[in-house]
Amino acid sequence: MLDTQNTIDVNDGKGNPIATTFLWADLIRSLAILWVVVIHVADLVVRKWHHIPDTWWHIGNVFGASTRVAVPLFVMLSGALLLGRKESYKEFAQKRLVRILLPLLVWSIIYFLYRMGYHGKEISWQKALTTLLKGKAYFHLWFFYMLAGLYLMTPLLRIFVQHAQKRDLFYLICLWFYVVSLVWVLRFYLDLRIGIDLVNLGGYLGYFVAGYLIVTSRISSRMAWLALAVWMVALLVTVIGTVEVVQEMGKYNERFYNYRSWNVVLMSISCFILLKYTADRWENRLPGLGIKILSVLSQASLGVYLIHVIPLEFFQNGSLGFTLHPAQSHPLWMIPLMVICVFGVSLAVTLILLRIPLVRRWV
Repeated sequence: MLDTQNTIDVNDGKGNPIATTFLWADLIRSLAILWVVVIHVADLVVRKWHHIPDTWWHIGNVFGASTRVAVPLFVMLSGALLLGRKESYKEFAQKRLVRILLPLLVWSIIYFLYRMGYHGKEISWQKALTTLLKGKAYFHLWFFYMLAGLYLMTPLLRIFVQHAQKRDLFYLICLWFYVVSLVWVLRFYLDLRIGIDLVNLGGYLGYFVAGYLIVTSRISSRMAWLALAVWMVALLVTVIGTVEVVQEMGKYNERFYNYRSWNVVLMSISCFILLKYTADRWENRLPGLGIKILSVLSQASLGVYLIHVIPLEFFQNGSLGFTLHPAQSHPLWMIPLMVICVFGVSLAVTLILLRIPLVRRWV
């Protein structure tokens, strides 16, 4: 989402450069930002368990479950674009960290003002500073803190991934999957606690490395079909698992929605493989207009992510003189309608801001 250069420097693990086009990155980035909006709209439905018809809730669950891959896709895309590059620490700080920190600071201030003006919250300078350091200026800005942590590790990760064999990268991803997903499964379902401490492999590191591993590997048609099968099974588990846990607890629960749950990890990695494979196969068949649209959406993804919360809340709270809520009517058409409205407004505002020389650095 944050890196929009047209080329990436990657190799096949043996020092041979790989020519990587940008279509797959634009496709993944464009779909991921759209799916982020779908997640936040669908959440307005799935959080109303027992307050709306069951059929409506199940439809919201399908929308929400099927788009949980959005944030992992962004993380994998960042790893794919960054880990193969060779940059000095100075270049890295200027090109990467500033690209995160400047929008984060500016939009944290904007959302502090938004919370005071729109929500009527009183925020002192001391509380604002504490909230900023904790990463809680507004709920969706957590992504920048997570990504900043990965960026800080990137110079060291580059040394490892650029000299490692693919089996080394796969081993690292398997260890990460064990820490963030399987340990929880063993503890929750089998009450089995393993004392081996691998906590430092937590977070989103595995997604970051997985993106690089995928784009530096040849994706065969057999691998694509396998990825499709894994994606379908993982999606089914996400949908059904969420139904079961919500029915069991009697309230909304995100256990199977968690970005690091085993089902979402498998769904996200397989989705990345499928999108990369599809883009590579259709690169020379996609019309110029389609390529242009993907490029525009890709370049606007950061701005849409930062802005979309405001029109979302305006619509659902009736601040524009009318209310647009995905649970006010049948969500099968209300969710897509609200997504189109929120995404459309956010995209339009972003495209305007991108034309302003000073402001475009923030989006």
